[in-house]
Amino acid sequence: MNGSTDLEKNLASKFPNWNFSVQKTGAATWVNLNDGNHFFNIQVTPSEGVGVSIINKGYGIDMSGHDEVFDDIDQVVNYIERVISSKSI
Repeated sequence: MNGSTDLEKNLASKFPNWNFSVQKTGAATWVNLNDGNHFFNIQVTPSEGVGVSIINKGYGIDMSGHDEVFDDIDQVVNYIERVISSKSI
């Protein structure tokens, strides 16, 4: 992955109708991703990997830690797809 532009392209192609925002903070890139029903917070830090948290909007955003940690954004995309396919709306 070559920076936030690749990240944005990857997410936009996999989740074209979802809302997402990308913010660069120091070495990390933060992504908020949602479809109105499913909310994810993703942290991409090149030297540490990719963390993803499932956000329950009913309880507000809890930034105490990530639910899962991955090596790259492709693993995050696969994880998100598994989560949304296993939950009924």
